[in-house]
Amino acid sequence: MDINVTGTWNTVMAGAQHIIDGGRGGSIILISSAAGIKMQPFMVHYTASKHAVAGMARAFAAELGKHKIRVNSLHPGAVNTPMGTGDMLAALNRANDTNPGLMQMVTPFLPDYIAEPEDIADAAIWLASDESRYVTASRVAVDLGSTQF
Repeated sequence: MDINVTGTWNTVMAGAQHIIDGGRGGSIILISSAAGIKMQPFMVHYTASKHAVAGMARAFAAELGKHKIRVNSLHPGAVNTPMGTGDMLAALNRANDTNPGLMQMVTPFLPDYIAEPEDIADAAIWLASDESRYVTASRVAVDLGSTQF
């Protein structure tokens, strides 16, 4: 909670005023998780903190829009990182052992199962760019469709 919720809050509060003072607007991207869209079994604390990040993005978008500042949340699914292929995968496998039906929650629509970090970076670059200038208060999932199952 300290990092995902309080840390995100503190970062936006410290940075937003600088963007406002610049007078040109901008984009703030909060990194959540697929767990911020759809619950993850046996990870209540993580799921709650990532839902909080998504809620903050929408609330900050409403507050900062008058300054031409867009705020969105980015929701990676499984990513080829030590966290994404290690502890998180182990927790999901333990959940599958006790309740196989839970694995349907993380079934991707696309044939690849794990995204690369660069795929998440590409989505963040798009959100930061003028190409997404009309996108705000949105939850952008980069999860191969797994949150839609």
